[in-house]
Amino acid sequence: MRYDGPVMSRFFSTKYLKYRALTPTPGRGKTIEEDLYCKSCGYNLRGLPAGRRCPECGADPLAEEPGTYVTEGGVARRPLVDLATVGSDSQHARWRLGLTIAATCVAVATGARMTLLFGGILGPSTVQHLLYVGAGLAVSLAWTICMPMVLPAPMGAQWPWTRPLRAYVLATQWLWIAGYALWAYSIVRWGVGGAPVGHVLTQLGLRFVAGTGVIVLCVLLRFIAAEAEREKAERRFNATVWFLPVATLAAAGVAAVFPSSVSSMQRTPWGLVHLLFTMPPLLFLTLWCWVMALLLLAIAELRRHAIWTERYARETEDREIRIAEKKQRMEETLEEKIRPLPKREGEVALAEPKKKRAQRNK
Repeated sequence: MRYDGPVMSRFFSTKYLKYRALTPTPGRGKTIEEDLYCKSCGYNLRGLPAGRRCPECGADPLAEEPGTYVTEGGVARRPLVDLATVGSDSQHARWRLGLTIAATCVAVATGARMTLLFGGILGPSTVQHLLYVGAGLAVSLAWTICMPMVLPAPMGAQWPWTRPLRAYVLATQWLWIAGYALWAYSIVRWGVGGAPVGHVLTQLGLRFVAGTGVIVLCVLLRFIAAEAEREKAERRFNATVWFLPVATLAAAGVAAVFPSSVSSMQRTPWGLVHLLFTMPPLLFLTLWCWVMALLLLAIAELRRHAIWTERYARETEDREIRIAEKKQRMEETLEEKIRPLPKREGEVALAEPKKKRAQRNK
């Protein structure tokens, strides 16, 4: 009889078998003839094809390091581990909350900066700058509070090399509050652009050191995204690490080189000429906003991953509970259906052993 149904091509079947590690790997034996226990879970691999992953935990028995497996091409890597799977459920919830606060802070900071920019084109004022600095203080406070949530303690326990970097981030982010507080003080006392040079350099220095902490934070978040196999978030964090310092320094430097006050553009008939002198800071500030948008999208991607991981874990736990309850119900139903046969006088139960029947007959 001829079969006309769909058939998996040899190419895809071979790729699938390679992915499942069911095909023999060069340099490995055919079958495991002796007791060989998995380095990760202790499962006895005797009788399985050599080179096949452990059917219990998926680890490679021939890997040099416990908890690793060999992918196609012989590249060893660790199983998927990220902050959404390390720690307790309460720690997972705090990590998700920290990512939510961090994404909100980035969005508010970018929006406030763009509002100050376009508000200055219409006519800058001290009130606008005070509102911007007030928003910066609020964002800095929320940002500092959420940093221990975004970089929790289990991260250092899982990856010891991240401990000094995490400590540096936590030690520098509160400088945003100090920098914006000094900025607000200078505006109230001397007005916009009237503060002494030393005061301006101090608050800029505080914000610069805090900015280096943000770069280190992006490096750590890029590593977390790589461990979680979030490729888009990893690329965006990587772009932020490289472009954010350039965009920030360029925007600040060009703004200092072109100190054309937009208020003078309002007072003179040569407004278009002054607008041309204002364009370089506008372009670099637009680049800065683009980089901040990448950072926002990357943090949002990690947050979606945390939500998905928590939902998957909850669904898996519920499914295991349902399977256990169903199995218990089936066992109870089976016990009710299988009842012992009633014994009558003079009859011998079918289940009696032969010796007992022989003694009974005697």
